[in-house]
Amino acid sequence: MSIKYKDFLQKQEAAAGPCPFCNIKEDIVIARNDKAYMTLALAPYNPDHILIIPTRHVKHIFDVDAEEHLAIRVMEKKAWELLKKLGHTGVSFVVREGKSSGGTVEHLHYHAIPDTRLGNMDADGDERVVLSPDEHVKETLRFREVYGQV
Repeated sequence: MSIKYKDFLQKQEAAAGPCPFCNIKEDIVIARNDKAYMTLALAPYNPDHILIIPTRHVKHIFDVDAEEHLAIRVMEKKAWELLKKLGHTGVSFVVREGKSSGGTVEHLHYHAIPDTRLGNMDADGDERVVLSPDEHVKETLRFREVYGQV
C-alpha cells in the first residue's frame, strides 16, 4: 500500500526510531563496497531514482573522509552505468546540505536521478531570469568578498 511522503515522514518522526540508512535491510541494497551502498529511493522523484549512501553515519558532506569520498564516487559511476543499461540518457547527481534544501533524513546521501531537468525554475517555482553582464560582475564581486572571509 502506497502512502504520501509527508505522511510517511510524520509516522517516522512519531516512531523516533533509528536512522533508516544505518539500519538498511540487505534485500533492498543494489550494491555495496566497503564504505558506501546503493539502493532505490523509497520516495523517488522519477522512476529508477537511486540513492548512494555512506555506510558510516555522517550528517554533512565535508564529514566524509577521503576513502569514503572515493567509495561514493565509485558508487555514483556504477549507478550511472546501471541507469544507462536501463535505457536512461541523462542523470542528475544531487547532494543536499541543510533543511532548507529539502533534505529529510539526517544521514548524508547522494541522489542519482535519471532523465530529470533541474534548474529551469527558481526556488519559488518561477522561470529563472538571466543576469545582465553588469549584475553578473556585481554578484561575482560580492562572492569574492565573502570568499575572502571563509
